[in-house]
Amino acid sequence: MYSTLETPHLEFAFECRLQFTRVYSIPDVHNGGFRSAVLVDQGTFDGPRLRGKAVPNSGGDYAHFRDDDTAVFDARYLLEVDDGTIIYMQNKGYLWGRKPDAMQRLRAWAF
Repeated sequence: MYSTLETPHLEFAFECRLQFTRVYSIPDVHNGGFRSAVLVDQGTFDGPRLRGKAVPNSGGDYAHFRDDDTAVFDARYLLEVDDGTIIYMQNKGYLWGRKPDAMQRLRAWAF
């Protein structure tokens, strides 16, 4: 089925499982808050459309934890499909807590 601007069609392609074991924190960045780099060590993806593995050391999640208790995520890494095709993956998003101490607890757990 094809998508149009009026009726987009989304289809599940795969689920990705990544392992991040190296975490770096960069305190007091110029625009407030701090940054972190969580690097991809290994991983796999599998689904009805694609399957393969994460390319080790090809990127990670580079988050900005802002002073307003919002985290801005920018993840970039490479995936290698079983047939050898390389995919550049980029995910962006925001995270904030429903409870006042949620982000503080996240920072304490992660860093």
